[in-house]
Formats: sequence, structure tokens, C-alpha cells
Amino acid sequence: MSGLIYSDANPVIELAKYSKHMHDPARERDLDFLRRILAAANNMEIDLFTSSISVAECVAVDGDCGPEVQKFFIGTLTSGRMFKLVQDSIFIAEQARDLRWKYDIRLKGADLIHVASAIDAQCTEFLTWDTDISKPKVADKVRGLEKFGISVITPSQTKLLPPLYAEAPSFDWPVN
Repeated sequence: MSGLIYSDANPVIELAKYSKHMHDPARERDLDFLRRILAAANNMEIDLFTSSISVAECVAVDGDCGPEVQKFFIGTLTSGRMFKLVQDSIFIAEQARDLRWKYDIRLKGADLIHVASAIDAQCTEFLTWDTDISKPKVADKVRGLEKFGISVITPSQTKLLPPLYAEAPSFDWPVN
């Protein structure tokens, strides 16, 4: 394995939007890299993690939670082919709480669970759209994760893709 990557729920939701042609066009480069990351994870060349709470967060695309959207999220998150789910547990919850109590990382509950899950999985990259450190919430996430050796990045900033995937002109995600 070449790397341990954690993904927040928001890149997965944006990828679902892309599949319905409802995405933010400014994110197409990052979405291409996210597809590459998913392909590498599907081929067991990297380990890709997210929290089990992402299953509850990824339920709709701009209000649409019909069969097509459901199939996409199930195929991506819970098929066992791409993501390894970090199970929420009392240990993850206490670690999330302690991020505030011990490290003064001021995030909301779900974000703290994501951060604690990334730490628990020993990831070195955290994929998210929340990278604007001029925003206090994002700055807390970035500083908090840096304390644990985790870079907060968008998918196109990954340094952990194997060369085959990093150099390819484009990849389709492996979800049908």
C-alpha cells in the first residue's frame, strides 16, 4: 500500500452530484483525482477510509434521494470495494470529545468524529472541500489535524496516488 487517505463526506456527495451533472464545474479537476483515488482503492493499491457516519451524511443530491442516488452511495461507500469504514464507537467518540478538551479543536460533533476517525485509521491525508483556512472552523480542522501528522487537502493535492493513477489522463470511478 502506498498511503492511507481519509475522505470527509463532502467529496463523496460532490462526486454523486457529478454523476447527475449537478456538480460545481470548478471542482472537476478534484473530482477527476477523486475518481483516480477510488480506482486505486478499488484495486487495493491505497487504503481509503471514511467514518461510518458518512453513510448517514451521504443520502441525497440536492434533495434527490431516489434509486439512482441510493445505488451510487451504496456502491461507493458500503460495497466494501473502495472505502474502509471507521466504525463510530465509544472510543472514537471519546477521542472526538478529547480533541476539544485536550487540544482545543473547536469543531461540531460530526466534524470531530471525522477527525478522530482519520486519526484512528492513521491516515496522513484528509480529503475535504473545507480547505479555506481563512474560515475559523476550517483553520481549526487544519491546525488540529496537522498536530497529528495529517494534511488537510483537496483530492487533486494528494501525494499518495500510485504513479499509474497520478499520470493517467483521466479515470472513471469504478461505480456502475
